[in-house]
Amino acid sequence: MQASVRNRRKSTAFGHVYRQTKCAALGIAKFVEAAESLIPGDLGSGDMALRLKRTSQKIDMSYEAVRKDYAKHTLEESDCLSDPIDMLDHWLKEALIEMEDANAMTLTTVSPEGYPESRVVLIRQLDQEGLVFYTNYESAKGKDIASNPKVGVNFFWPWLERQVRVRGTAERISAEASDAYFKSRPRESQLGAWASIQSAKMTARNQLDKQLLECTERFKDQDVPRPPHWGGFRIKPQYFEFWQGRTSRLHDRIKYESVDGGWKLSRLFP
Repeated sequence: MQASVRNRRKSTAFGHVYRQTKCAALGIAKFVEAAESLIPGDLGSGDMALRLKRTSQKIDMSYEAVRKDYAKHTLEESDCLSDPIDMLDHWLKEALIEMEDANAMTLTTVSPEGYPESRVVLIRQLDQEGLVFYTNYESAKGKDIASNPKVGVNFFWPWLERQVRVRGTAERISAEASDAYFKSRPRESQLGAWASIQSAKMTARNQLDKQLLECTERFKDQDVPRPPHWGGFRIKPQYFEFWQGRTSRLHDRIKYESVDGGWKLSRLFP
């Protein structure tokens, strides 16, 4: 049963990406032919990667030819909640109904050299205080935030034709809150937080494997404590933008700006 659910989720997730990037360029006949080559067999990551490689070799696709018209939903001011945190929570829960990784968000920081740096992290808490994610404080993003706490995040849910942008400042959450979340993680993930020197160069993959074995032995028959260099950040938002795809690229864009302790809502040109 569990294997069936996993395969269905993989198939659904792959279907969203595949349809968006292939349909317009291939036409129905070629799309069906290409899809059939991907359907048989187990859709595991290794197998899927091999099938995608074979498909890309058979299909001459121009990225300029990829087109999709957004027509699923609209976004009117009357649809918007007065608090953007509540609005984000509503959209996020709708997205999670269809895709389990919908809590993924692209986090952008600014390096000490002034370059924007983006990567995907997972939102783990959302309340009136802001958006919480967890990471290694000594990682590249941790160091970026230490030197410049201004950050941006972007959620993108193509199956709903929606995205949300958030700007704000990031700060560490309390050690107690980080401890509580760390205890809820699977033991393997707890050990990984000790084993990985995140963002540091490694000589080979087996270096990480060796360090993981050492940590496994170190904490054998005991609870794994939270590493002092690992914990949560809370993004205290100052700006939200809710984007709903519309036909002919005439999208709906609603922004919320923090003004005098409240939120001012306005519409933007697409």
